[in-house]
Amino acid sequence: MKKYLMIIISAALVITACSSDNGDVKKELTEIKKILVEINQKLPSKEADNELIRPSITTPLGGKKLDLNALDKIKLPENPSKNQILKYFREIAQATQNQRSFSESDPQVYMLMEVGHENLEYLVSYNADHMVDMYFTAAIKELAQEEDKELILSYLPRKRDLVKVVVGKRWEEDAKQILISELTELPQYLPTEWVSAVASFDEPCTYDSLKNYLIYGSNRTWTYKAIKNGTSITGLKEAVDEAWKNAKKDHSEWDKFSFAPIAVSYGHVDALEVIISSLDSPSNTPSVYQPRQHIFQYTEFRGSNDKIRKWFKQNKSKLVFDEENEKFIIKQ
Repeated sequence: MKKYLMIIISAALVITACSSDNGDVKKELTEIKKILVEINQKLPSKEADNELIRPSITTPLGGKKLDLNALDKIKLPENPSKNQILKYFREIAQATQNQRSFSESDPQVYMLMEVGHENLEYLVSYNADHMVDMYFTAAIKELAQEEDKELILSYLPRKRDLVKVVVGKRWEEDAKQILISELTELPQYLPTEWVSAVASFDEPCTYDSLKNYLIYGSNRTWTYKAIKNGTSITGLKEAVDEAWKNAKKDHSEWDKFSFAPIAVSYGHVDALEVIISSLDSPSNTPSVYQPRQHIFQYTEFRGSNDKIRKWFKQNKSKLVFDEENEKFIIKQ
């Protein structure tokens, strides 16, 4: 209960701060955010396992593909009742349960669109699992019209993937208070579109929340890019330093390898070590994408993979980061 009280207070203060220059309010907001961060990090999150795999790292391939035969057997009756529509949804979800590869061009999207705009609310309110829900969101994005904005926004706090509909329809300003207040809750997972939307407002009252999400949330690489490209925030080094610490401790190594190219640009020698460890890595293991590119960007050394590894091992303790030239150099 304490957690939710803190969330409500913090969210209210964010909205106030974003519409006011009151220094006392902003100071109080900062203190509450610090407490909120500590509380949220001690509590388990049901979204913890939903972290997206960034395309900047090598991802494993394989898994079961579409079961077209099963999908072909599913038919939506003419003029379906609510129960028939819900049964139709369940059958689609069941036919998809063993699937491991997903795309918005998969037939499930078009099958869901068959229920029509008049039954949009059933699509919006249906609770599917995380990956199948992607199909529902894609169908909603195609069917939703301006008149459905209020419906979409009413479900947005509970069904965060609907932010893709909000962004697709350019309803960010209408969703502004929801987007900002939810980010302030510091959930462990938010869709990348959510963070990008908040960053696009480029309002100083959101900067602390964005930095905190970079440090404690998921999708750190995408979050960093959203902040770097979408806001006027300066002095990100402290936040990046903390984010890198957490990325290294993450239960999944994907986050560490994804964030290493960002951490190395801020002078972390151990990030350079992670990148070098990706040389010759199998494609189905956690690794940095195109490691030599990053090694050549941040060092002056050139050579084969074996020579790079040997050079780093011999000079690791002597490497320092030249911030002006953004290069690691050997301290004499």
